[in-house]
Amino acid sequence: MPTPIVTPLFNVAFGTTGAQTTSETFQNIPDLGLRITVPAGKKAGVVVWFSGMIVSDYSTEIRALIDRTVMEPGVVQLLFQAQGGWNQSANFVTKAVLGAGTYLVRMQWRSGGQPSFGGGEGSQQQIFARTMIVLTTIV
Repeated sequence: MPTPIVTPLFNVAFGTTGAQTTSETFQNIPDLGLRITVPAGKKAGVVVWFSGMIVSDYSTEIRALIDRTVMEPGVVQLLFQAQGGWNQSANFVTKAVLGAGTYLVRMQWRSGGQPSFGGGEGSQQQIFARTMIVLTTIV
């Protein structure tokens, strides 16, 4: 059986304007959404890399979605530091192979509380420079 030809496609979304939320339900992270297209007769896998400068007194929870499906590993908790601001990164992958079509890939966030010490839900989360890199491998 011949080895299939894999075509990697990279797309980047980024933002630099500060944004904030106190929501305890997931909200779209401003500027971190884009559409990918899998051509007719092809299949694809997707990997998302997230990096952002986040300021929080507690923790922030993030997740990546393809349309309405949460990518693996699901919700990722970004914990606070005593200094209050830090750069964070996380990776996400598709669990299933995508068929032909157009898909919306986006990052979401919410106030995650402070699990080690209790409380903190609804605390203010801020994000500044941020990037979402989407690798689509088309076969």
